Amino acid sequence: MNTTTTTDRTSKLPRWALVLGALTLILVLLGAFKIFGRLTDLRAIPPVEAVAFERTVLTEDGVEMYIRNDGPDDVTVAQLLINDAYWDFDIDDRTIGRLETATITSPYPWEEGLPLDLTLVTSTGVTISHVIEVAALTPEADGDTLLTFTLLGLYIGVIPVGLGLFAFPFLRRLSRARL
Repeated sequence: MNTTTTTDRTSKLPRWALVLGALTLILVLLGAFKIFGRLTDLRAIPPVEAVAFERTVLTEDGVEMYIRNDGPDDVTVAQLLINDAYWDFDIDDRTIGRLETATITSPYPWEEGLPLDLTLVTSTGVTISHVIEVAALTPEADGDTLLTFTLLGLYIGVIPVGLGLFAFPFLRRLSRARL
């Protein structure tokens, strides 16, 4: 039995023609997006405004807020509401760029023990709130505060670990005796 393999003599497209065809298709699709779509105006969505309150300090003169813009767009702080009332405030720069920080100070006469509801109103009308459940004077960092936190850290962290390490050999002998 004589079997012969016949090769198909149909012409194959060269590689450069396939690449050229793919590039042409991409250009045609980009042209269609340009004509029928909004490829050039991708920023037609409203800005995303996200501000984080990093630290709030209550002083005898009022309230200091340290904020950071966590969103992708610039945020312009227009107004400050404290407990549902508009208050005067000072800010480093009203327009805060992406990942930039600003300090807001207000002479609000807060009362100790009462809650504070701090709300920033941006230029687009977005409200960003921060609540302090119980207002109290922010302590100053001094030697007594450092000593108190050092003793607290020793009492909570170092002493229990030390007691556990001293008891470890006894517990090891106890587990061997039971086995």
